[in-house]
Amino acid sequence: MINLCDIQNPVVLFCFVLLTIVYLYRGLDNQGLGGYLPEDISKLSHLQHVNLSQNSIKGHIPSSLGKIAGLEVLDLSYNFFNGSIPESLGGLTSVRILNLNGNSLSGRVPAALGGRLLHRASFK
Repeated sequence: MINLCDIQNPVVLFCFVLLTIVYLYRGLDNQGLGGYLPEDISKLSHLQHVNLSQNSIKGHIPSSLGKIAGLEVLDLSYNFFNGSIPESLGGLTSVRILNLNGNSLSGRVPAALGGRLLHRASFK
């Protein structure tokens, strides 16, 4: 299992970037990833598709994800995320798919997300 907590290590970050490139068309879904998603993920500023669904990632969704301006797909479904949906995700103006199903999220959907995404949202 890859522990995403170690991604702050430059060597691990480099490997993660390479792994992301290798799995670009396959995705990183259901790959046995665990740990926490680090705030540093926003340093991968050219990401367009993030599919980390069906893993064992836990903790809060990093608010820094809202800084990745070109992000079109964000699928964090079926992990162990908890807490609230970060307000910063409302700044993802390019996002077409946002899937957060199957986590232990609480609180309200940020207003900025509501107007743009909820007309095609699915809540399970």
